[in-house]
Amino acid sequence: MRAHGWPGCRGRSLRCSASDLWKELEIVGSKIYGTVASGSEFGAAVRRMGSVSSELAALQTHHFGLDQIMEAFRIADDKSSRSVKVTIG
Repeated sequence: MRAHGWPGCRGRSLRCSASDLWKELEIVGSKIYGTVASGSEFGAAVRRMGSVSSELAALQTHHFGLDQIMEAFRIADDKSSRSVKVTIG
């Protein structure tokens, strides 16, 4: 994926349907949290979530179904949409 979320090749965006993306979809996880002397950063974040749940809910500004995946990418890429967290599911 290019930096702005659209599939690309040599600096040019490719427009395609969601079904084109799913044919070659591979999900690769990564560990983004570390461990400190007091425990894991992820564990600390999870423990903290309960006390700030209303603030976290405000971060999700847009939600789309899988059938709207291209629109979700467009909104996430469009700064004028003022999106913070765009979710798909």
